[in-house]
Amino acid sequence: MTEYFLLKTAATSLFKPIDFDYKLYQHIMTKEHFEKIPKDKICYYKYSVEVEMPDVMLRPTFMVGSSIYNIVKLYNENIEWKSLQVFPDVLDYVREMVKSYWIPCLPEYKCLHEEAIVLPNGTVDRLILNRSKMRNVDIFRVADARVGENLVVVSLPLAESINRRNVYGVSIERVEVK
Repeated sequence: MTEYFLLKTAATSLFKPIDFDYKLYQHIMTKEHFEKIPKDKICYYKYSVEVEMPDVMLRPTFMVGSSIYNIVKLYNENIEWKSLQVFPDVLDYVREMVKSYWIPCLPEYKCLHEEAIVLPNGTVDRLILNRSKMRNVDIFRVADARVGENLVVVSLPLAESINRRNVYGVSIERVEVK
């Protein structure tokens, strides 16, 4: 049986896009939302030495840096992607602090187990997946109307591939599956 892991950000001082259309880039990106965003987008952020550019972002929507994008493409070439180029607002740092992010249109599965604990505010206190409702894929998003956060799950082989790369600000946590 395949083991699964939650893919999250471990960074604390994340960049925040300036003059960004947050309504267009939905926090929980469904297929319908994905189709409405442009294929390529450029945005800026307020530069600061404290600002982190991790390889996994959960806000404004789930997106990954180029290193994880290239890994995921090896495991699933059918995922559609759109890019977001992020530049600092200070010209002196444009070359060093530019980052490419990739927004995937992930398959969604309603596979939250009945024993999972979802708090009234939509955060998941105890994530448990129902194996009988899952498909044998390497990356997907848990879809549940009660959940208000991005729960992106990866298989053990994909998690190991990510861990072997030089990624920054990424957290991979084992998920309970029943």
